[in-house]
Amino acid sequence: MAKHGWRILVTMTIALGVLLPAMMASGTSVNDTDVEEPIWKTWTVVTRGQSYPIQYSITSGSSIVNMVPDVETLTLTITISSTADGKLTIELPRELIDSREGPNQTGADNEFAVFVDDENVALDEIEATNTTRTLVIDFRRGTETIEIVATWLPMYQPPPLNEWQTTNIVGRFLYSDPPKPDQIFKVQYRVVNGTIEKLSIWQTKVSSNGNGTLEIKFPRNYPYTNQDGINVPITVNPILIVDGQWGDEITYSDITDCFFVFSIPFTDSKSIGLVWSYLATNLPFHGDDVPESCISQTLVENVPTRSDGTISPLKQFKAGVAAEDVVCRQLEGVERKFMLLISPYGEPYCVSLSNEGFMKAKGWTEPLRH
Repeated sequence: MAKHGWRILVTMTIALGVLLPAMMASGTSVNDTDVEEPIWKTWTVVTRGQSYPIQYSITSGSSIVNMVPDVETLTLTITISSTADGKLTIELPRELIDSREGPNQTGADNEFAVFVDDENVALDEIEATNTTRTLVIDFRRGTETIEIVATWLPMYQPPPLNEWQTTNIVGRFLYSDPPKPDQIFKVQYRVVNGTIEKLSIWQTKVSSNGNGTLEIKFPRNYPYTNQDGINVPITVNPILIVDGQWGDEITYSDITDCFFVFSIPFTDSKSIGLVWSYLATNLPFHGDDVPESCISQTLVENVPTRSDGTISPLKQFKAGVAAEDVVCRQLEGVERKFMLLISPYGEPYCVSLSNEGFMKAKGWTEPLRH
C-alpha cells in the first residue's frame, strides 16, 4: 500500500513540475485540470439461490458484460467490453469469494491470482476489511475476460457423503499416427464411511474414523496403455500407491461401458494414487473404444489445443485439472526441457529446466509426484 501511494506521488510531482509554469503562463489553474473520478456501479451475482452485490468501477469506454462464479475452479470470471487500455476496481464480498491460508481457510489473507485473457498479471489490493477485499486490475484494449482465482468460494457447499465427485486429468495419445490431440478426461471418486480431503489422480487424500472404501470410476477411453493386444496382452490393472509407497497391481471391481471401477479399502487417513505401467517402445498410446453415450460422461469437450495438439497449463487448470496433475508439453523423442512448478498462489506453470533453481528460490514448488 505505501509503496503504491509513493509511486503515484512521485509521478504527480514530476508532472506538475513540468506543467505548472506553462499553466501559470497561460492563466490556467491546476484546479481546472480534468480528472476522471471513478463511477461506482453494482453488479449482482446470483448463484445457488443467493444474491451477492459487487461494487466496481471501470474506466470509461469499457463495460462489464457478465460475472460468473465457478465453484469447481474457484474462479470468478468477468467478461468485459474494452475499447481502450483501462483499469477495473472491484470490491469482492468475502462471503462470495476469498483467498486465505490454512486448511480450513481461516488464516491470513492470500493474494488472488488474476488472469487477463489467459495471461497471469499483477494486481493491487488497495483495501481489505472483514467483509470485502478491493482489487485494482489493469487491462489492455480488446481484453475480453478477467479471471480472479481464489483458494475457496465460501458459498460453495461440499457434496454430501457418499456422493460421486469429479477431478479431471490430461490424456496424451503419444506416438499416434496420424497424431491425435490431447484430451481432458473425467475421473470420478467417492468414499464410503469416510471423507475426501483432496482430489488428485496422483494423491487423493481420504480419511475415516474406522474402515473406509475409496471408489474410483476411471474412463476406459483414457490412453492408459501402449500395449497392442496382439503381440503384448493389454493390462488394465494399475499400480496402487499408498502414502507414496508403490504397491501391487489392483484389479477393477467392476467394468461398465464407460468406466473401470476400483474399490480400495483403507483405514485412518491415507493418500492414494493409481499409476498405469506401459512399454518402453514407440507403440501408440490408446484407451478402449466406448459408446458415443460415454463421451459426455468421460470427456471435457471443447478445450482449446495448441497447434501441436497439446493443451497449455492454464487451459488445463481452468478445465478442472488439479495444479499438480497438469502435464507439460514434451516432444516425442526429445529430452525433457520443461518441468511443472506451482507458483506461491497455486497456479501451475511449465518452466524451462534452466530456470528451475531461480523459480524455486522465489518460492515456487515442485509437485510431490515429480
